[in-house]
Amino acid sequence: MTDFDFAQWAQLHQEDPVAFDQKREEALREFIDSARPDSRLMLEQTLFTLQMHRRKAKSGLQSAIFASNLMWESFGKMRESMNEARSVFQEAEPVLRMVSSDNLDKVDDIIHRWAVTPSGAPVAEQERETESIAPANQTASNVIAFRPRG
Repeated sequence: MTDFDFAQWAQLHQEDPVAFDQKREEALREFIDSARPDSRLMLEQTLFTLQMHRRKAKSGLQSAIFASNLMWESFGKMRESMNEARSVFQEAEPVLRMVSSDNLDKVDDIIHRWAVTPSGAPVAEQERETESIAPANQTASNVIAFRPRG
């Protein structure tokens, strides 16, 4: 949905709330279906959470406040992740400046072979391919995966 016309949506909501809800659900489904496959599960879970709280809410305002709080919580997590990444790059910058352009491919290979689990422990690409090393509570969706080159 590239062209969002707020006035049109508001008018539809006032004239036919049922049609508005149907159109909203279609737009959300279209957005989730167009997302990258590795993001869809997270989007589905977020949508489900929002739908459940919307049903439980005593008013539209209460539902909107919950959605806003969820958004700010997610924003805080994203900001924390970006600060951690900035810190890692700042620590690595002096070393990377010393790496000659001939060795950049080696550095790139190292980066692509390793990922970090949510606990911060490195997991080799070859080890991640076997299911036996993942703890029972760890799923593929909570491991940051790098696509192998080549």
